[in-house]
Amino acid sequence: MLTTEDEKFILYWEANRDKQKKLRNQWLIGLPTGLLFGLPVLLNLFSKWNGQVQFMTIGQLNMLLIAVFSIVTFMAIFTVKHKWDLNELHYQELLHKKKITKDLQ
Repeated sequence: MLTTEDEKFILYWEANRDKQKKLRNQWLIGLPTGLLFGLPVLLNLFSKWNGQVQFMTIGQLNMLLIAVFSIVTFMAIFTVKHKWDLNELHYQELLHKKKITKDLQ
């Protein structure tokens, strides 16, 4: 038997699974998580807490910004894809459970 929460999840996931699978939506949803990893790097760099650090050239700064953007993007997409996969697995398990209980009746 499925609970009402399981039934609600099945209905919700059937309506939203394709929308949440799009890469653009995954990036936008996961952006705050990605920024949690990228912003401390930039804050540490620009706080100048270490006086021995020499000035950076434009090329080094560009490379650092590209690296931070890559980290933010990877973390944003990876966390949302992982959550999507977990929801999809839960959805498939509930459908299988629903089919089994239907066959037994």
